[in-house]
Amino acid sequence: MNLQTSFVFQHFWLLCGLWTGGLGAVLVYRALSSSVAAGRLSADRRFASVSGFAIAVLLPCTSLWLLQLSVDAGGPDLLQWPQPQKTIGVGIVVACWTALLIWTWVGSGARWIAGLFAHNESAAARVLARPIAIRLLVIVIVAAGLLHPALRHVGSNVGP
Repeated sequence: MNLQTSFVFQHFWLLCGLWTGGLGAVLVYRALSSSVAAGRLSADRRFASVSGFAIAVLLPCTSLWLLQLSVDAGGPDLLQWPQPQKTIGVGIVVACWTALLIWTWVGSGARWIAGLFAHNESAAARVLARPIAIRLLVIVIVAAGLLHPALRHVGSNVGP
């Protein structure tokens, strides 16, 4: 494994948090700025939304990164980590998925996310501007996350 790959593997969860949470927060800020300019949203509400988004992504990613560093794990695959870091890591991921499902299916999350796409004219944005599309996308994301370990386990038991 070369130095670049080693760095990315060792700091994957931090990089993931910075990319998704940091860059995502900038994109959410830009998406909500037109609503602030049009008077549909207050600047305070935009700040709360952007900071909430950043925290919701950065906090679990930073926690996973610190867990990974605590065991000097060679990679970001938390299912390969020793106990108790593995259990704590899986708990963080399951808590995030549960919060996402509740927020989008019971709370106002699907409407909020769909609202980010409401003023975009692209075909994809018109589809994502519907709360039901966001809810279905969340189901696909969580299902993919649940299926990945199961499929990996099945694949590792297939012999020549």
